[in-house]
Amino acid sequence: MTKVTICLERVFGSVTAVAGNVITLSSFHSTTITVNVSGTTTYTSGGAASSLTAVVVEHRSVRRIAGTTAGSLNASSVNVFAPRVSTPSVSTHARGTVTALGTNSITLKDHQGTSTTYTTTATTTYFEGSTAGVVGDLAVGEQVSLALTSTTPQTVTKVTICLERVFGSVTAVAGNVITLSSFHSTTITVNVSGTTTTPRVARLHRSPPWLSEHRSVPSALRARPRAALTPVR
Repeated sequence: MTKVTICLERVFGSVTAVAGNVITLSSFHSTTITVNVSGTTTYTSGGAASSLTAVVVEHRSVRRIAGTTAGSLNASSVNVFAPRVSTPSVSTHARGTVTALGTNSITLKDHQGTSTTYTTTATTTYFEGSTAGVVGDLAVGEQVSLALTSTTPQTVTKVTICLERVFGSVTAVAGNVITLSSFHSTTITVNVSGTTTTPRVARLHRSPPWLSEHRSVPSALRARPRAALTPVR
């Protein structure tokens, strides 16, 4: 014989009492198990080295004890399973309508009607669509999306003004004003300026039936309505 290995007993349960060097467990089928610990017993809690003080009465925690049984269960090691704590996820994006502007804040109302105030900083960037802008481009009533930090307290890293998109048939062009006839014969008036861009549109080699009837080509224009509103400083 070259080797003898003593098979350690392993028990599991919730701690119901700790009295001196005796730990009482409630195991499967409500079985009560009494375990003796000593100065040589080792302890771990959540995988890290610990001590007897980590063994507390907590009915929802599962414990594992390995030891020998010679008339009584003497623990050689005690493993305390730390309860798993779920961390709520932090949203790093927000979207809504601007209801107020402060020196370092933006208040949005989301689609559910909930108003939330977000903090901006000196490093916050601003965009109109994909075009870089400045804080002065913001106005109450605009739709915006915010990029937020993942750490708390959260601050705004990027503000994107959502551009309004309208579609329709051009009914008039007068100076810098384009008039469209949109869905359900709705009339839309769009102001253009020197910074307005016009995307290239491919020529139609064959006119569709509806084009010969209406004799007007639907145009997709991007416009952002400008209102006489300034940020609240």
